[in-house]
Amino acid sequence: MTIPADDPRLAPISLRRELIALGETDRSLAASLRSGMRARPRRGAYVEGPAWRAMSGDQRYAVRCRAAYQQARAGVILSHASALPFHDAPLWGLDLSEVHLTRVDGLSGRREAGVQRHRGEVDDGDVAEVHGVRIMSAIRATLEVSMWGTTEPALAVANHFLHRGDFTAAELRERYEQSMVHWPDSVSTDVVIRLADPRIESVGESRTLYFLYRHGFPKPVPQYEVADDGFVAFLDFAVRVPRSGGL
Repeated sequence: MTIPADDPRLAPISLRRELIALGETDRSLAASLRSGMRARPRRGAYVEGPAWRAMSGDQRYAVRCRAAYQQARAGVILSHASALPFHDAPLWGLDLSEVHLTRVDGLSGRREAGVQRHRGEVDDGDVAEVHGVRIMSAIRATLEVSMWGTTEPALAVANHFLHRGDFTAAELRERYEQSMVHWPDSVSTDVVIRLADPRIESVGESRTLYFLYRHGFPKPVPQYEVADDGFVAFLDFAVRVPRSGGL
């Protein structure tokens, strides 16, 4: 999936150190914020004010992620939920209060100023690049959010990628068992992998599937075809209910 260069998530970001080098001062930067000429997605990072005000919440989160990435200078990869905007994946239900960066410099992870830095092994194929930003691959990010977030949003992410064809259910299971099965909080990942289905077309359908699972319904058949006198329709789900009483 390629994001066009003029997408709001790729809005130009200027860091304070860059603007100071060009002759700005902290006073002039503060004045530009008051006037609305600029906005500050995070401390020390600036974007054009009108562009920022026109963004959705998800788009603003993507800009905050890029700002933290630029401020880190090198040695990090946008990971977990922070990789998803650049795969054009849904963010519904995920905690967007922090930016997630995975370190590749061997140092330990830590949390600071709205940024969670993780330390983790990165295998071949785990890293992609979008417009100069290094991000975790779709399959790696899916597994990460299944461990870091909650099951229902992670299922929506997995189904989105499966339906789009970024990877298969077998590949998701294989990557999980390759080196992540013993990661902390991986129990929910097994649930996501068992429920994930490429026939699920939307976040709403993923939420319905999870609702049925949580309430003990039999596993439904997605996109069930119904034919009647030549007319064909597709149901989002059909649940097979066992007959009883000899009927």
